[in-house]
Amino acid sequence: MALLQINCFAKSLRRKTQITVIIPTDAPPEIAPNLPERFKPIYLLHGFSEDHTAFLAGAPLQEYACRYGAAFIMPSGENSFYLNDGIRGALYEEYICLELPEIAAKFLPISDKREDTVVAGISMGGFGAIHSGLAHPEKFGAIISYSAALITDGISTMKEGDSNPVAPYSYYRHTFGDLTRLPGSRNDPKALAAALPPEDAPNIYMCCGTEDFLLNENRDFHETLVRLGIAHTYAEDSGTHDWAFWNRFIPRSLDWLEDQRRNRC
Repeated sequence: MALLQINCFAKSLRRKTQITVIIPTDAPPEIAPNLPERFKPIYLLHGFSEDHTAFLAGAPLQEYACRYGAAFIMPSGENSFYLNDGIRGALYEEYICLELPEIAAKFLPISDKREDTVVAGISMGGFGAIHSGLAHPEKFGAIISYSAALITDGISTMKEGDSNPVAPYSYYRHTFGDLTRLPGSRNDPKALAAALPPEDAPNIYMCCGTEDFLLNENRDFHETLVRLGIAHTYAEDSGTHDWAFWNRFIPRSLDWLEDQRRNRC
């Protein structure tokens, strides 16, 4: 099992950045029989205050990489919500959706097919996965979100001087732009979903714990997708906003992904 740490310059971010990769290129046949020549890339986006090592510490990715013939590619997203930051010139949407796949293809034996390419994430990364997949449906065949921080409606009413347990108004204003104009904007996943013909949308898997503080936001987005006629799978189960819940659902979502691929064949 290969664990790679890539340090490289990202033009979209205007600086060097870090990428962690788990890929079973050297897994022995008795452990991982019938591995493909080119692995299915799954881009894993970490949550708020985490970095590119979060999934490596939180989940048994080596086991899943062998079981599913996947390459897990984990970029560092800072606290960007994976959105373009024009003020700093750190274009995270462009990086995740356009430049990162190009970088990965230079180093890794991965498929370049849309149907094999997945963007997934936890919390802030779940928002990033949904936003990236809907903003660039030509790049991703599937979206997987775990307890997505779909907070755009909630923060759109914040005013200067306001704060919540995560961050102050100034952070959200910098990250999402003018909050009064956030609903319906490019940084609003609901607006992206509404603008996308349902048949063009990636396959979508969402899950959230019934004790998670983001449950209502996930239910609301699920209902939005239903109203728009965008096919997706939405799952709830007992649990809160932690790795105990996510580690129950990561293999379930990967099984779902395999079912989606088999159904296409």
